[in-house]
Amino acid sequence: CHAPETPSNYVIGRVYGLGGDSVEVTGQSVRVNGSRYDSTDACTEPLVQVPHPDTKNPVELQCARVNWGGGWHYRATATKYKKANDHKKDVETNRVYLLSDNRDMHDDSRDFGTLDKETCNQRIIFLLWGAGGWTDSDRRLEVVR
Repeated sequence: CHAPETPSNYVIGRVYGLGGDSVEVTGQSVRVNGSRYDSTDACTEPLVQVPHPDTKNPVELQCARVNWGGGWHYRATATKYKKANDHKKDVETNRVYLLSDNRDMHDDSRDFGTLDKETCNQRIIFLLWGAGGWTDSDRRLEVVR
């Protein structure tokens, strides 16, 4: 979706709520319309280090898998650094609620609110990882065009 502060940039997240949905984030748990979506199991390589978004110092994250929307995805949680997570929102008509896969160091609807559904006109159809998988932090954030 287009970033709310800078529409020429994008924010990336999973759409966890559409107009009329109620989304509640409590710690690592997410409820949508009362249904709870938690991690189902840990990743094969459960720990990874990423740069802190503000200080750029390394931060250790823990990986878990979440079943959502007919599929599954990885979720990261910080072992030490925690940003305020608890949030409840009823999603307005023609709006979407984005949730980051990084539940603790997020930049998503908990920070900037819901977004106009029309600005969410791009879709990521697959991710490429290095040979080390999710923990291949040297190549994880590369963009292939």
